[in-house]
Amino acid sequence: MNPNSNQWHPPSPSSAKSKTPFSEQQQQQQLTTPNEPLLLLLEPFSDDFTASLASNERRPFPSLNQGAYLRSARKQAVQWTLGACSRLGFGATTVLLAADHLDRCFLSPGGLSLRRDGGGRRWMTQLSAVACLSLAAKVEETCVPLLLDLQTTSSSSSSSSEYLFESKTVKRMELLVLSTLQWKMNPATALSFVQCVVSKTKKKKIGSARDDGGPLEVLKRCEAILLSSVADWRWVRFPPSVWASAALMHANVGVFDELQHFMDMLEISKERVEECHEVVVEIMGSLVVLTRGRVATVPASHRLVLME
Repeated sequence: MNPNSNQWHPPSPSSAKSKTPFSEQQQQQQLTTPNEPLLLLLEPFSDDFTASLASNERRPFPSLNQGAYLRSARKQAVQWTLGACSRLGFGATTVLLAADHLDRCFLSPGGLSLRRDGGGRRWMTQLSAVACLSLAAKVEETCVPLLLDLQTTSSSSSSSSEYLFESKTVKRMELLVLSTLQWKMNPATALSFVQCVVSKTKKKKIGSARDDGGPLEVLKRCEAILLSSVADWRWVRFPPSVWASAALMHANVGVFDELQHFMDMLEISKERVEECHEVVVEIMGSLVVLTRGRVATVPASHRLVLME
């Protein structure tokens, strides 16, 4: 297949097979486990480096407001990605990177389409999710499973694959995604900006009035917030730097000075951050996690008040 071609042909019947869904499992805890030794070695990022990240971040896509099917397709793809990453032991950055590939490839002007044609193309949504996760894992993870294992390891109904695609089919989609994104596969994510702010607090005792915490705790809280929000259709309305600011604000862990400097340096609109934070409050306030037939509310530590 020509990687410069944007034409896509449906897979043969033998390449897409039905798969039985599995039971629900909790995802958040497995994903929000940053490596503490590496974090402690992290040197504060320079302002120049942070500014370079900002020049490489995804822009918002307000056009997603117009299509209910497109919102549903994106949610389905990202939820599958969350479940697969949880089961495979991938990190939070891989989730955000895969979602970024999906958004830039299928939601940006001139990109590919996930819109419904005729009787629907659910296989296209599933194949896109598998390809974007595979590409993200190759960039971010040290151990990447076979493409078949990537699809079959997930055991929650929200992340189970309705189809199983042959490796050659997934690789063709990977080439199409790479071509559409012009091979730009390591953009800045919201977690990239969070790490920039957190790195400046390494030698500072930080924490809220409730409890004390260090950089690792801040990172864990922000990861939980971002992972809880990424499947929401409003995710694409804000760039990663705004999501990072809203997550740090919601974490309420005493990084106000660093966050203010970050927002001033990148000229991030306070109004946009507050608007994004309202979305975070709504998501974190109503989120439930289904696990083995039981419903567990989000821990109170993840439902925090807005920093003054």
